[in-house]
Amino acid sequence: MSTPDHADRYAVVGNPVAHSLSPRIHTRFAQQTGQPLSYEAIELPLDSFTAGIRDLQQQGFSG
Repeated sequence: MSTPDHADRYAVVGNPVAHSLSPRIHTRFAQQTGQPLSYEAIELPLDSFTAGIRDLQQQGFSG
């Protein structure tokens, strides 16, 4: 849940993921609706994908 001084953190995760338009789409929607959020494209190595997801969750990513 976001607070005035903390934006929710989201990501599209994959390998590859650089082509994804999701960060731009979700960031623009958040700006238009006044929602404080961060949305990133994150590429994780295939051989440590599960561990990478766990790490992102520990960093506070929501989805």
